[in-house]
Amino acid sequence: MSYKNVLALALLVATVSIDASGTHRCPGFEKPKPTNMLPWVIDAEAMATLSARWRCNGTDALLKDLTAYASALHGFGPRSVFAPISNFRVAMVALGASRTGYLGVNLEYEHLGLAETVHGEQFATISAVLRNDTGITTLASAGDGSPCGHCRQWLNEFVNASKLRVIGAQSEGARTLQKLFPSAYGPDAFGNNCPLLAAGDDGNGNKCGVRPPAPPIKDGLTSLAWHAAEYSYAPYTHGKSGVAIQAAAPDGSGTDVVAWGGVIENAAFDPTADPMQVALIDLITKGVSDYSLIKAVVHAEFNTSITRYSNRTRDMLAAIAPHAVFTYSSSPPPSFKAGSSSSSDDGSSSSSSSSSSSSSSKVVVEASILRGRVLMD
Repeated sequence: MSYKNVLALALLVATVSIDASGTHRCPGFEKPKPTNMLPWVIDAEAMATLSARWRCNGTDALLKDLTAYASALHGFGPRSVFAPISNFRVAMVALGASRTGYLGVNLEYEHLGLAETVHGEQFATISAVLRNDTGITTLASAGDGSPCGHCRQWLNEFVNASKLRVIGAQSEGARTLQKLFPSAYGPDAFGNNCPLLAAGDDGNGNKCGVRPPAPPIKDGLTSLAWHAAEYSYAPYTHGKSGVAIQAAAPDGSGTDVVAWGGVIENAAFDPTADPMQVALIDLITKGVSDYSLIKAVVHAEFNTSITRYSNRTRDMLAAIAPHAVFTYSSSPPPSFKAGSSSSSDDGSSSSSSSSSSSSSSKVVVEASILRGRVLMD
């Protein structure tokens, strides 16, 4: 079923109802939780459409109700699709400065250390980073919980973090991150004037947050990995590192899905999201959650860097997709230029990886995004 049809079903079955506690503030929202799904990313106009159709009492109510759809992304079986170890289903929705909504879940990986876990807050906000949003204004969670200490530190890396609003228990209303995380340690400790998703410059003439579009996949998976490395967020170590993934589309159409991600550092060093974690989030939001569909992965980073993530990528790939071709690239292609749309593979790329990255005539590089005034007529 297409996402448009899923949305049609969600809107058509919506009924005027309020839950037993009387605190449900979108009376047109379906109760109980939905048995269908929305895309991972919902643009500003579609957010406004949903708010109007569900008769929400403001954006906070919409975000809170959308967490039910984030929960649905875990699947409806006895085990979560994304949290197979704990089966604890975290569901988050982040609102970007663009008014786009980003759904997020926690990710766990069997046969790997728990340090590879991605928290729901990280998933939702990394999705915003991948789509060049200019900030995070509000974060809503399913249930009554608040972000853990790990996530409070993670969120404090973003521009205007102290003003970020967090919605947990509806009875408490929204609280700012500053209230949840007083005396916080963050980018200021390092004199970093370009926190994550900041615009403008750092006061020294250096632009913040410049992330041009990725080069076309015809240039090769290695070039895409170097693009991811070049535009990673590494203000503390300058250890740029990037990953590009190629996977088969789950519909069996022969189309390949390409995803990418660079390291996202944190002033506290941990939490830092490594490139493979970020690229897998990109892959999931593009519709591939079955890791067995991964065909090839290229990890790009200088072998002289003070920080290196390629071994973690190897270990993760061995656990989730041992059949996939892995390539480590320690120097960019000769013709590669930051932001360039034309470059070629370098000698460090294996022939099998290179051929895999160009064998498909159809490649999907965009996430499924709910757009526009859907079904308003």
